[in-house]
Amino acid sequence: MSLYYTAAVVVTPEPDSGSGVAGTPITPINVLANDSTDGMPSTFANSTITVVTPASNSGVVLDPATGLVITTAGVPPGIYGITYQLCSKAMPAVCANTTVTITVSAQGIQLLSQLFLNLV
Repeated sequence: MSLYYTAAVVVTPEPDSGSGVAGTPITPINVLANDSTDGMPSTFANSTITVVTPASNSGVVLDPATGLVITTAGVPPGIYGITYQLCSKAMPAVCANTTVTITVSAQGIQLLSQLFLNLV
């Protein structure tokens, strides 16, 4: 008699966030940096990413080939969300969704907050 044990594969995508100033592209955010696949850090060797819901502005993009969220300089102030799905390469049906939120502030607001911080 043979017994077979199949371990459960688990993907755990964690929410991500970033911010920037209108008129300036943000530093790219790697959405895989805080995710895990089967208890290990998620990489493109063990995971795939699919964009489920893109941002409302086409200048805020999650590239599923790199895992990086970028913005263009033309993105106006606002809060932009992207929903993505993380799946296991070993078991492609094992997936979970999460969001990345990008906050783009107006240039004047960012300058005022920097000035205040410098005064404190």
